Amino acid sequence: MNKTSKRVSKTKAQAKKSSAGKRAKTQLKTSRRIESSPQTHARVSSLETGDTESYLRLRQVLDSFHAVAIYYYASGENAQDRTERQKKVKQHLDSFLYEALDGETEGVTCPPGTRQCPGGDCIPVFQPCLE
Repeated sequence: MNKTSKRVSKTKAQAKKSSAGKRAKTQLKTSRRIESSPQTHARVSSLETGDTESYLRLRQVLDSFHAVAIYYYASGENAQDRTERQKKVKQHLDSFLYEALDGETEGVTCPPGTRQCPGGDCIPVFQPCLE
């Protein structure tokens, strides 16, 4: 390896470290925004050591739901059919949200760390709503 390639490799490594640092700072800022977002009435308990397996299975279920929902939507025959399928998926999520919030409709619209968009969707506080 010559001096030039060593210099390029060193520069790439420094760039990776720099970009990882920027990502970490962004995540820290985001987590601070979530912590400082308005509190809801919903209670959230912290995870315990014994929750690891069920939490990982939940993540897998969410990945599966995502894949199935996209497939279901995309397999619609035309734009109107796909719009109807999108609405059905949203209805399922809305009913789950209602259950997750213990049926409370007064004052509680979204879980902690999320905010409500004009269409009623609960999204992470750092994501923009679709117009």
